[in-house]
Amino acid sequence: SQAKEENPDATESEIDLLVTTMMTENGYIEESIRQSQTESALLNKIYASATEGVSISDDELQKGYDEKVASAKETYDADPASYENEATEAYSTIYYVPQEARRVQQILIGISDEDQAQIDELTADGKTEEADALLQEALAKIKGDAESVLGQISDDGSNFEDLMKEHSDDTSYEQYTAGYYVVDSEDSMYESNFKDAAFDLKNVGDVSGLVPTDYGYHILRLEEIIPAGAIPLDSVKAELTEELLASKQETTFIQMIEEWKKDINIELHLDLIDMTQEEYDAIVSGEDTTSEDDAAE
Repeated sequence: SQAKEENPDATESEIDLLVTTMMTENGYIEESIRQSQTESALLNKIYASATEGVSISDDELQKGYDEKVASAKETYDADPASYENEATEAYSTIYYVPQEARRVQQILIGISDEDQAQIDELTADGKTEEADALLQEALAKIKGDAESVLGQISDDGSNFEDLMKEHSDDTSYEQYTAGYYVVDSEDSMYESNFKDAAFDLKNVGDVSGLVPTDYGYHILRLEEIIPAGAIPLDSVKAELTEELLASKQETTFIQMIEEWKKDINIELHLDLIDMTQEEYDAIVSGEDTTSEDDAAE
């Protein structure tokens, strides 16, 4: 807990006191927390009971799959870079590949932060020739280090990942554990040198030479060749079923609540809270009920 982390030597009784103090300072009351947790647990039980029999049929699964593929095709065909980004970020399921793609891992020997800052400044000032010249100087400074790392890669590339963890200046490999997805398109989000080098690799496990870009020298290893077209349903079945089921359960629950509401005779005594029917209807519909006089105050 936060109290324990901030006071590692405190006893249990001291921690209890700290927790109580923190709750009070932040406006929390134990009884209200208990009530909130109880209501949440009860709602979860009602939701589970109301949606217990909900399932996804094969037809619903196929329909959902077809819609996902069609939507992805429209998006990725128009903007291949969006496929590269979403596949690399891995925050959503991929249903379609716009054209044959390469998945690669990389070791980056990056130019220094100081050189990068100067190059960026020159570029921002429109001094592209000076920026290009400085980039070449920066690349020359690190070429020896890059060649040294390249020379340590075994013939079968089996030590690539170890060298990547030890030498790469691209720390995002911890986030993009599968690597980078690249398509051979002018609209690729990668520099042409990087893209071309990825597609020069023909067999899984192949390792490139040094690939210069604005960031430094890259060494690529081909991890996968991904054919263009729809991802097979079986490959995405689990994720899609989970998504469709959650959506159908929510819809079922909302419909059930609406049915329950029809059986409840609700009487509104707006006079007890000094509110007109018009004001109540406006609140329910989400309209702004603030009068000009109230706004002026």
